Amino acid sequence: DCTMTRQLVISTCGTSLLTNGLGEDLRRELTRYANVGKDDVSPEVWMRIEEHAENRRQELRSAPLERIRELSAELNGIVALYGDTWHAGGAKHDMHLLFHSDTWLGEMAASMAEAWLRQAGVNASLDCRPGLNTTDPHAFRSAMSDLVQWCHKTVPGYRDDGYRIVFCLVGGFKCLVGFMQALGMFYADECVYIFEGTSELLRIPRLPVALDAGVEDAVRQHLDTFRRLEVWKQLPMAECAGIPETLLYPWENECELSPWGNLVWSELRGKLLGEKLLPPPSARVRFGPKLEAACKGLQPDLLARLNGQIGHLCRCIESGGEKGSHNPRHLDLKQLQGKPMDGSTHECDAFGGNDARRLYGHYEGDVFVVDRLGGHL
Repeated sequence: DCTMTRQLVISTCGTSLLTNGLGEDLRRELTRYANVGKDDVSPEVWMRIEEHAENRRQELRSAPLERIRELSAELNGIVALYGDTWHAGGAKHDMHLLFHSDTWLGEMAASMAEAWLRQAGVNASLDCRPGLNTTDPHAFRSAMSDLVQWCHKTVPGYRDDGYRIVFCLVGGFKCLVGFMQALGMFYADECVYIFEGTSELLRIPRLPVALDAGVEDAVRQHLDTFRRLEVWKQLPMAECAGIPETLLYPWENECELSPWGNLVWSELRGKLLGEKLLPPPSARVRFGPKLEAACKGLQPDLLARLNGQIGHLCRCIESGGEKGSHNPRHLDLKQLQGKPMDGSTHECDAFGGNDARRLYGHYEGDVFVVDRLGGHL
């Protein structure tokens, strides 16, 4: 019963609100400009499409529900999700997120759907990943990887707060819907679709999906490389030798994690980085004799955060140290003020976030030695 549990409903959005019920000429023009930005069309085309969009906005404000469902695949799916409870306000306690393509028409159509939902008293907002369109395969893969990271960071928090997660995959272009269906196996409690040409809802419950033990073994075997891929984003192909091809996306002479690789890493990262203090994934950083003892007894979540920070510290040192090209705020490597303290000349955040503890270290030639874990000075 949709009224019993709050839901986070994530809907893929296409341009059906602009294209449904049109004559062939205008539909062809909209299709022609489906993957471009607003600045890529002539003023004449811009005015024709804006005039059509404004007519649709006016129609949406007063059209009966059946007409709305005819015009919009996305809204048809959302209304069908609630069935008889829609008219009783069944959606008003839920959160609705509309994912649209990174295009002018995609954002326009999604904003029209958002406005209609808000007018109906529904809490709705828009989201988009840069590059989420079909013009550039590399940018699209990057957007998919970004979407994996978004799901991994965002969805569990809603579930912990008691929300049920629904992926409503009625609208949107095929590549996005297909990828969201795969993500749904890991992050959604249910994926819903509409039978073609009907208003009948097809519900697919969450399947008990677990990563194959061979996948975990492959990641564990190449753990340093995965840590570097997380922080450096791209590595030379030679450094990624031995990692299953499905987890990588080759780009010129380098590799990055594929969308599937990002999903696998997101699922396994906390477990693998939380087991123990791991050696630095760079020869330019090493641990002093006291560090490992200081990290004994840390909870797995803190160990995972510490190992993640050490990955960023490695890239920071390789990029030139505190004044180099990689010294993010959550790391904040800097020189200690005044005299060295117990041999340490530098400090950085150990865990990021609200934990104030620091890593202290010093340089020996071009190698940074992490001396100890301690409180903020």
